Amino acid sequence: KIYANEGRGGGRSRRSSGGGRSTKDQAAENEQKNLELNIQYLRLTGQEVKANLTDVESRYNRMIAEFQKAGNVDGINLIKKILPLEQAKVQIDGVQAEINKLYQNLSAQEQNINAQVQTGLISHLEGQRQLKDVYAQTVEEIEKQLPLLERLAKMPGAQGEQARVMMEQMKLKITELKSAGNDLEKAFKDG
Repeated sequence: KIYANEGRGGGRSRRSSGGGRSTKDQAAENEQKNLELNIQYLRLTGQEVKANLTDVESRYNRMIAEFQKAGNVDGINLIKKILPLEQAKVQIDGVQAEINKLYQNLSAQEQNINAQVQTGLISHLEGQRQLKDVYAQTVEEIEKQLPLLERLAKMPGAQGEQARVMMEQMKLKITELKSAGNDLEKAFKDG
């Protein structure tokens, strides 16, 4: 019986004597699980860019912590060069996804308005008015993306180039939509 009690007690004492490390490990594990849950929550609530940024930043921050412990200065310096580029890529991808959604929504609204005009649910003039409103709303949403793209366009390398190209495409689309809206406005005035 003494041996059995010592075995059980010994197991407990080993856990508690290593408690500092075990508690530290548990805290790190909990922190990682909380981070994963937060990322999942962000994705489920439609905040994909924020989720991806959090994921990238946490991954590199873990590497930085490991490299600091190991004294890997070269690795830390590389991460400091890579992280902003990764962040820019995530943001550019997010802008592209947002723009794609805007264009899909624009197309769907145009089709819906045209179908309503063709079936006689709304007049041709009302259809033109609705299209003008849709174009104005789309321009407004596209313009919201420009400040971020302007900042990202200043980045070096592929990310900066991608942001510059995307920004030019968006400016062309804005011009196209404003022109179409102006043409519709002129059609209203002309009757």
